[in-house]
Amino acid sequence: MEYRGMNGNGRNSGTRKTHNGGKNQRKRSRARRRRRMLLGANAVLLIALIGILVTAVRLVSEESENRSQGEESEVPAFVSVAESEESNGAKNPSGEESFVGLEEDAEREEADKAEEAEEQTKPGGTESQEPMASENPTEPEKSTEPQEWGNPDDEASESEETPKSEPESETSEPQEPAKEPEPEVTPTPSEPEESTGYEQYSNQKYAWWFVRMENHEPSGGGEEFDISRYGGYYRNQNVQDEDPVVYLTFDCGYELGFTNTMLDTLKDHHARGIFFVTKSFIRSNPELVIRMKEEGHMVGNHTTTHPSMPDLSIDELKKEITECADYMYEQTGYEMDPYLRPPMGEYSERTLKLTQDMGYQSIFWSIAYKDYDAENQPGKQYVIDHFATYHHNGAIPLIHNTSQSNMEALDEVLTLLEEAGYRFGTLDELGSAQVQ
Repeated sequence: MEYRGMNGNGRNSGTRKTHNGGKNQRKRSRARRRRRMLLGANAVLLIALIGILVTAVRLVSEESENRSQGEESEVPAFVSVAESEESNGAKNPSGEESFVGLEEDAEREEADKAEEAEEQTKPGGTESQEPMASENPTEPEKSTEPQEWGNPDDEASESEETPKSEPESETSEPQEPAKEPEPEVTPTPSEPEESTGYEQYSNQKYAWWFVRMENHEPSGGGEEFDISRYGGYYRNQNVQDEDPVVYLTFDCGYELGFTNTMLDTLKDHHARGIFFVTKSFIRSNPELVIRMKEEGHMVGNHTTTHPSMPDLSIDELKKEITECADYMYEQTGYEMDPYLRPPMGEYSERTLKLTQDMGYQSIFWSIAYKDYDAENQPGKQYVIDHFATYHHNGAIPLIHNTSQSNMEALDEVLTLLEEAGYRFGTLDELGSAQVQ
């Protein structure tokens, strides 16, 4: 009996159950406290996420309003960061599913605001298109050849009419076209008045070229029009077979130390030529220019800065020519001879006409070769062979003073031409010219 009581119903057994039950109860209470703490922490996190999401929605809506109204603020810079995070999948993935309802409400508000913003920006959008139409006509105006821009001008005029048709419905806008004639009274039209005579001449740019002929036949000129109408020459076309002649011409843009030797060679052969000089050549080598004149050579105009003449205005062209001639007289005491070589052989009908009106003849060439590159010279024998193959009566060869090959070959070239019966003429045989 005592054993049964001790084993199942005795005091000792009941004491153990009471003691074990207390321990379990304390464990359960601790677990409940931990769960409550976790739930509280989760609630705090959820509240924080709600606040962040609501703030983001507000910022996005404010950004859409600012963009639609064209306002500048510091908010778009912050929103752009949020947008970049959204594009990279970094937009609160834990809160998107829990608060879908809030996002839908925010999206509805954004859509309503976007519609209102679009209605407000419609007038602004039409106004912003007007400058686009006015910019197109400015491109043809920069061209020196307006006759070639007929189609772009027509397209530009049509584009101008479309934006003007919108403000015609307003009463204040029709008064503006009446103000457009005012720029015609400004000083800008006074410039063409001085050069209206040259506007009738085409300023289409051409680069001189010629055709080499065999059997010493005269070279053919690459004339797009008759340059002799404006005092232009590339060879003497009025020569006689019994009086073969060559006109030696030298281009002097700058000096590489070969010109003195060339002058010595010309002096040895009693040959005269013409040297076309730039202002910079005169400035650096006034003694060479003086020697040229003292030994009977002509000195022609190669312009002040060696530009492409058709690219210049009438006033700029006049300055290029007169400044070079005036500077030569100031530095040497000699007048410049009335002959001009267009830099790079580039010309137009207008530039030849202006040059002629200033008293100059434009001199091109009928013999030439690649001698102008100081770093890539053709060689002495090439120069000799070229003259031996292509010399012809009335020829005007182009010879660069910066060519070492020309310096080395000049003596033999002159000897070759003398043995072929040529004399060395001067350009005044082409016709009379006088600098005005």
